[in-house]
Amino acid sequence: MVKLPKSKLLSFFRLEILARVILAVFIILALRLAYMQIIKGEGYRKRVTNQSTRKVWVDAARGEILDRNGQIIAYNNPERNVAYEASVYSKRAQSNAVTRLAYLLRCLPNELSENLRPKKRLPDGTAVLARNVTESSFTRVAERSDEIPGLILDYESARRYPFGSIFGHVTGYTGLIRGNDKRLKDLERPFHINDIVGREGMEYYCDDILHGRNGRRMVEVDRVGRYTGVLLQEDAIPGKDIVTTLDVRLQKAAAEAMKGRVGAAVVVDIKTGGILAMVSSPSYDPNLFIGGISQTNYALLRDNPDHPLVNRATQGLYPLGSVFKLVTSLAGLETGVFTAKTVYHDTGSVQIGNHTIRNYHKAVYGDITLEDALRVSCNTYFCYYANAIGADNLAKYARALGLGDRTGVELPAESYGQIPTPVWKKNIQGESWYPGDTVNLSIGHGFILVTPVQIARMAAALATGGKVMPLTLIKSLRQGGIETVYNGEHPETRYSEFKPEALKAVRDGMYAVVNKPGGSGRRAKVPGITICGKTGSAMLGKKTFAWFASYAPYEEPEVAMAIVVENATSGGTDAAPIAGEIYKTYVKIRKNQSDKDGK
Repeated sequence: MVKLPKSKLLSFFRLEILARVILAVFIILALRLAYMQIIKGEGYRKRVTNQSTRKVWVDAARGEILDRNGQIIAYNNPERNVAYEASVYSKRAQSNAVTRLAYLLRCLPNELSENLRPKKRLPDGTAVLARNVTESSFTRVAERSDEIPGLILDYESARRYPFGSIFGHVTGYTGLIRGNDKRLKDLERPFHINDIVGREGMEYYCDDILHGRNGRRMVEVDRVGRYTGVLLQEDAIPGKDIVTTLDVRLQKAAAEAMKGRVGAAVVVDIKTGGILAMVSSPSYDPNLFIGGISQTNYALLRDNPDHPLVNRATQGLYPLGSVFKLVTSLAGLETGVFTAKTVYHDTGSVQIGNHTIRNYHKAVYGDITLEDALRVSCNTYFCYYANAIGADNLAKYARALGLGDRTGVELPAESYGQIPTPVWKKNIQGESWYPGDTVNLSIGHGFILVTPVQIARMAAALATGGKVMPLTLIKSLRQGGIETVYNGEHPETRYSEFKPEALKAVRDGMYAVVNKPGGSGRRAKVPGITICGKTGSAMLGKKTFAWFASYAPYEEPEVAMAIVVENATSGGTDAAPIAGEIYKTYVKIRKNQSDKDGK
């Protein structure tokens, strides 16, 4: 047996160790490769796919809102946006991108980084960093976009309201969808986290009509995030335009007439129930909410003691005052408590239990009939007959004229109002009903609360002989140049059967209010149209609410109107002249239409 020298044995030993080390390295590499390919392979493949393809939302064009003559009151304006594929890049890359982009947009980095938060991203991880970018800034970013991988330069439609505050409460405004909105889980009509939806007014109530259906597409992108091709596309379906019943000319006239006053004005087409004008004053400019209202502007609106964000026309709850005497008149005539010819001797006051009720300014009218009582708004006449009519009958005829119920107008959070009865008082306040409560109700005081839209509808119902229609803001829908009838859900039209002689007596009284000497609403009178109306004043605490409810023309009624003014003196002094100004515009519109038809 040959014995190897020690030096050679040492060399063989070293080679063996080296071989084992090499084998171990290969085994580790093989295991690592197997781990990456078999166990982690799917994840890496997804990552590679995500780096070469993107899911992109295609926003549906929002429908426009127009007045009855086709004049646009809400439309879409192209807006330049800068977005970023946040989910694809590391936090360091995101920070670098924001720093670079802030320099190009001439803004602070934290203004952009706020929009990088996961909750503000689209489902595909895209973050819209800047909206409504100026043309110069957009061009500057586009020229240097190669330096910021993952950048997306895009256009989308931003809402615009050309008449500003004039239609503020009617149109409402749009805004980003809230994170807890249930529509984000709607698979039938896909929404996304950066979607624009209606937030107030018609924009909110009619969002299903206006929004349309979003589309989606799968696109290829290069290494710096630029689109290179479209793999799959699902087209968006645009929303429908809404042609409203509103008339810009009347709306502007109402807004001008209410300028500087707190209250509301509503004008209704008696034949259709379409609202021709609706103003709540003070109003707000919905354009302030485009892209998100600033904290300063929102605080100015929120903290304003006159509450400009509240739509007084549909949400405001007011004591009605002497306008309710129309209800009391109808109830008294229908129940036979008095007739149009019944003579009441007014001494200026009437005693009800321990309470003395007087006429406005302590006036004394002597012998008067119902027409006289309505003309001068005599309190004692109606208080004298109140308990003979009864609280339940007063409530019955109030409801027969549409009070205490929603009108169905397409706006959010419409109030019901409140028509009190003995049962209501017992259930709600736990107290008994007293004769004084009935007396108060007969002249529109006490627990009664109404909205201006209800009073406009009540005036229309008196003009049409008891037809209580749902009110609407929508005349028709339009898409692709085709106009269709709107068949939305509305309360049913109710027909209350009143005695013809009772209706005539009430209408004659309303005629006298405006057109005969001493009428409390004579300041509403304008040439060219015969107006019938009723004034009212009601106090709540130290605040006086002035009312004027009316319809015209007397011969063949076309429109009804309700005006309420807060912090006022009386209906005749404050509300009737506002109605007169709006009627002046209506007369001009009628004349222009007549001249057109005559040609």
